[in-house]
Amino acid sequence: MQRTAATALPGIWILTLVSLLVMGGGMACDPDREDPVASPTIVAETPVSLPGDFTIRAYTGADRLGGETVLLSSVVGHGQPVVLNFWGGLCPPCRAEMPGFQAVYANYADRVLFLGVDVGPFVGLGGRQDARDLIAALEVTYPNGWTFNSSALKDYEIRSIPRTVFFAGDGRVIRVWTGAIPEPDLVQLVEALLAS
Repeated sequence: MQRTAATALPGIWILTLVSLLVMGGGMACDPDREDPVASPTIVAETPVSLPGDFTIRAYTGADRLGGETVLLSSVVGHGQPVVLNFWGGLCPPCRAEMPGFQAVYANYADRVLFLGVDVGPFVGLGGRQDARDLIAALEVTYPNGWTFNSSALKDYEIRSIPRTVFFAGDGRVIRVWTGAIPEPDLVQLVEALLAS
């Protein structure tokens, strides 16, 4: 018996649904993972320009960003290097790396803009209040915000968080790191960013 397009359709939908579930499972950090540190990913031999622009609404640091609501392009590529960190309020590796980010920010705030962007709601790792609570609990002072534009996940190839993108002062992507960054490694990465 031959299957027609109409009888094959449910099978295609099931296959599509299973594929989406499998791909979506890779979006979240693994809360049971003992070592939240991952290896860095080098984007390319030749740095490239801004992968995508999106709107950021500030939780904190609006004065440093230039407003409560800004485009990423308004802070990247204007002479100052930027460390852009994607995170979520209920992501254990994100929580683990934030004190190190705060310490490094305290030493480099006059030369490098640190910017955290909460994508937790897109990957099932917390809502806006979870993010605000984490920022307050850890006394994070570097600018942090959120985006309502899920295209940032695609544009910045976010398959797990935390994910950190290092931009040169001219807006080129110099380096990308997936996973929590230990503080000593972050210092080295920021020094390399300043030298680029």
